[in-house]
Amino acid sequence: MLWPKLNKKNFYLFLAILGAFLTALCLFGYKIAPDAHAYINSSTAVSPLYCLLIDLFQWIFGDLHFIVPLIIFQNILVAYAIFSLVSFVVDVLGFRVAHAYVIASGFFLLFVLQTVFTVQGRIPSNTILSEAIAFPLYFLFFKYIFASVLYLRRSYLAVAWMLSFLLVNTRGQLAWLLVLMIGLTAYAGIKRSHSTISNKKSRIQF
Repeated sequence: MLWPKLNKKNFYLFLAILGAFLTALCLFGYKIAPDAHAYINSSTAVSPLYCLLIDLFQWIFGDLHFIVPLIIFQNILVAYAIFSLVSFVVDVLGFRVAHAYVIASGFFLLFVLQTVFTVQGRIPSNTILSEAIAFPLYFLFFKYIFASVLYLRRSYLAVAWMLSFLLVNTRGQLAWLLVLMIGLTAYAGIKRSHSTISNKKSRIQF
C-alpha cells in the first residue's frame, strides 16, 4: 500500500485540506440530492455501495441522525483522497511542499466552484449522493493506476482492481474502468515479462 509518509509536512497538508472542506461545509451547509431517497431506501435502481454506506450510518446513528455524521465522513474521505494523491505526485515528481498546497487548492476549488457553475449549486462532499464517495475513490484509483504504470508492482495493481470494483458499484456508468484495468494488467504483464527476459539475458552474457 502506498501510504503517505508520516511527517509534520504531510500532517499539516492533510489538516489544511480537511480544514478547507469543513469550512466549506460550515459556510454552504449540506444538501440532499433529489435522487438521494433512492439510495436511502436502498433502491435496486441505483448502484449498491452508497446504499450500503448509508445503511451503515443509519445503523450506527439512527434513521433521524445519520446525515450529519455521513456528511462529515464524506469530507474526511475526500480530504484524505486528495491528500494521498497530491503527496504521492509531489514525492514522485520531486515537487516542493509549496507545490503540494497549490495542487491541493486546485482540487478544492474544483469542488467549491460547483456551487457557482452548476445548476444544482452543491459541493459533492456536502451532499447525499453517490458522487460524494465516487470522487475520492476515483482520486485513489488514479493514484494506484499511476503507481502501477511507474513501478509495475502487483500489489498496486491489485489495489487498483479493488478500487475499480468499488467505483463500478458506486456509479454504474464507470463500468468502462474494468476495460481500462484489463488493458493495464496486460500492459504490466508484458512489461514484467520483457524485463525478466532482459535480466536473464544480461546474466547469461555476464
